[in-house]
Amino acid sequence: MSRIFKTLALCLLLLSLSSSSVSKRVIVIDAGHGGKDTGAKTSFVHEKDFTLAIAKKIKTLAKDTDVKIVLTRKDDSFVSLDERVKMINAIKPDRLISLHINKSDKDTKNGYEFYVSDKNKAFAESLALASKILPDLPSELRFNKIASANFYLLRSVDIPATILELGYLSNKKDYGFINSEKGQGQIAQSILKSLTK
Repeated sequence: MSRIFKTLALCLLLLSLSSSSVSKRVIVIDAGHGGKDTGAKTSFVHEKDFTLAIAKKIKTLAKDTDVKIVLTRKDDSFVSLDERVKMINAIKPDRLISLHINKSDKDTKNGYEFYVSDKNKAFAESLALASKILPDLPSELRFNKIASANFYLLRSVDIPATILELGYLSNKKDYGFINSEKGQGQIAQSILKSLTK
């Protein structure tokens, strides 16, 4: 009987050791817009659909990594900025990346842009986050800038946060890349790669 108890105790010890592995880092991926809020749009496409598709790809790719991805929306639903802020501050994640896509009256404008807020308590870390993501982004699109902007979402969360504009719907080259399964996959992989370093 004692042998059974010893075996049971050993099994319980091994189980506890395996479950006490290092906790995953929690990253919130905010798919910009949603529902009635389409974001930038053309006659054929809406920003909200691309941001959601890429956010979901990041979450799927992260399944077997040391990063846990939490999405602010999982479908085409409207989530207000206040609701997003409350959700993020309640979760207390390690980082926030909010995905967006630009549009301009000038079809020559193109490329990635990052925004951070100097009103965010973690402003320096937010700059570092944007700088960390940038080198891994697909080279098919050019890089424009990392700029400070007082956006509500960025200034209202208590963690390092950046808005990442993934090109311009109004630019033929950017749109072609963002609209392709290959492009979306490469963007998702590049963002996750920077987060797992």
